[in-house]
Amino acid sequence: MKTIDSKDNPGYKAALRVRKGKIEDRIFVEGARLCEEAAASGTRIESAFLSRSFFENNASSEAVSTYRRAGNTAVLPDRLFSSLSDTRNPQGIALVCVRPSHALPDLESSISSRRTGLPVVLFLFEVNNPGNLGSILRTAEAAGAAGVVTSAGSVDAYAPAVLRGSMGASFRLPVIEKVPEQEILEWSKRIGLRLAVTDSSTGKSYTDEDLSAPCLLAFGSEAHGLPKLIKDSAEMTLRIPLEAQVESLNLSVSAGVLLFEARRQMQILRNPDH
Repeated sequence: MKTIDSKDNPGYKAALRVRKGKIEDRIFVEGARLCEEAAASGTRIESAFLSRSFFENNASSEAVSTYRRAGNTAVLPDRLFSSLSDTRNPQGIALVCVRPSHALPDLESSISSRRTGLPVVLFLFEVNNPGNLGSILRTAEAAGAAGVVTSAGSVDAYAPAVLRGSMGASFRLPVIEKVPEQEILEWSKRIGLRLAVTDSSTGKSYTDEDLSAPCLLAFGSEAHGLPKLIKDSAEMTLRIPLEAQVESLNLSVSAGVLLFEARRQMQILRNPDH
């Protein structure tokens, strides 16, 4: 294990570039829990960075042993680690990992299974708020969704703020990024997913539609919504009834409402006597 004492160190500089999103095929993972999630998921760890105080307090822990076995581990003075960190109160542990890679066909076995999980995929168009995306990933995993697909123009699904918001779901739930609208439409049609969008004024109440069948739930950003191509291709337009004085719900809340209604319907289908 080596020591890094300066911001001029090549390893420090490379990790900082990853943290800032400047190296596309690498991700910066920070915090004890997220680092453990990354290691447990099999995500390839390229290098580990430990603050001096974290290392001294955890030198004999299984987690530190795991990161040391990964090979390229460095200890930094606490102040230097803080300058690398993406948080105000760093825990003293960060990893640089190879970005997980998934493709649309990876979702198909989960979608086709009628015994476990939820045959639902989310498509997020230009969702650029890290908090929203992190919450949606966490909610999608909790509901049992098959995966999440994002368009170009969406926030990086492995950005530090998204990883924190997802509570590690990014490492357990397949996420496919930068997929064009035409490609997701052609793929979903080929494998038999019904496309559903939301509209607060013209849609049908979401509880009146069959969401237990395989479907693609599409959501746009809160500012701009979905493109015409997606809206015109929809087979279901869903409405979440709200009190008259409320214009809309937060994007992640809307996604959660529909996901857990789909889960409720699927559970009834699987266990009709309960």
